Amino acid sequence: MRFIDKEKVFKTGFVFLGITFTFSLSLILLFEGLSLKGIPTLGKKMVLSEAIPPLKIPFDLPIDEIPLPVPNIEREIAFSRDLPRPDSPNSDSSVYVIRLKKNSQTKKVTLPARIDLRYEKSLRLTEDTSSFWVEIEKGGLVHVHILDMAGENREIGTFQSCLDDAPIRSSQDFSEGSPLWFLAESRLLGKDLFLSKYAGGSKLARLEIGGLNLQVKEGDLLRFKEGKWEKVEDVKDTKGAPVARIGPFNEKNLEFQAWGLDEYSRLCISSVVAQPFNGKVEEILTSVRIRSEKQISCMLDKQCFVLKAGDFVLKTDNRWKVLRKPEEKEAYIRGEVEGEIFVFDRIDQKGGQKVLYGSIFDSGRSQVLPVEYVASTQKKGSKGKK
Repeated sequence: MRFIDKEKVFKTGFVFLGITFTFSLSLILLFEGLSLKGIPTLGKKMVLSEAIPPLKIPFDLPIDEIPLPVPNIEREIAFSRDLPRPDSPNSDSSVYVIRLKKNSQTKKVTLPARIDLRYEKSLRLTEDTSSFWVEIEKGGLVHVHILDMAGENREIGTFQSCLDDAPIRSSQDFSEGSPLWFLAESRLLGKDLFLSKYAGGSKLARLEIGGLNLQVKEGDLLRFKEGKWEKVEDVKDTKGAPVARIGPFNEKNLEFQAWGLDEYSRLCISSVVAQPFNGKVEEILTSVRIRSEKQISCMLDKQCFVLKAGDFVLKTDNRWKVLRKPEEKEAYIRGEVEGEIFVFDRIDQKGGQKVLYGSIFDSGRSQVLPVEYVASTQKKGSKGKK
């Protein structure tokens, strides 16, 4: 049986613990040294392993200017040409109207011109000399300028202006009762179907202006005199008065080029919705009888007439009247008198029968009932159709 030497085991364990302690202490000192390296110790000078170079300020490097924020104004400005009055001897095309799109500020200038601007939430025109402005050449080239921080004039951009039509204005843009207010409040009564068929007026329109009716064509001139608009034949008659020129029109819209004494405006009016023509041929025209190749007898709303081809029969105050005199017909053609009208055109042969042809127009002359009436040569048994 082996006996354990206790003294030998004790010595071996003591040596092992000493070695372990020494190794652990060495590791602790090593880690503390690495973490404290470069941190100055109070009361002692820090020893640097490497020399730190002195701080240098690079005064010799170029200093760039701070760019000033400038809005892109090309999309914010509209340009249009200010048209001279028809009676103006000056047809200068270098007069521009500048309009700011966001706030509708406008300014009329003669090129070349400088326009001073400022920016307060949006682009605005200013009458004061500004550090931000544009210069417009006669050809319409726009140069954008600023004063930099040193007070020097700098051109920061150019663009070519594009001319737009002057904006359409409405009656709300004018004081009530003013000449252009009356013009903007006028109504297009539609195409004059009577003139289109009987007076070669296919390009005529009818206007209601201030309670008066006018027949106009593109290019006609109107002037405002004694509280009303009227047509004039000679441009010399427009001097000293508000004036308007009839522009393009169709069944729905009509444009005006209009001038006060010193301002050009562009207006557009719409046609009114016409009331349906309630009349029917067989209710208006009855008892038609052929008397000759160019003459008939008939009844219009129970009034008896003997008519010949080419007659105009006008209805005013619920009564029909034949316009026999040439001046009466001319007055109706010019629109000086109004009312429903029946025009007896002719008598033709159709299918072995005599047929009356004509037209019935409403009082606005914008609606028509074509008449094609199979008439009888007998006193009774006449019949008609639309």
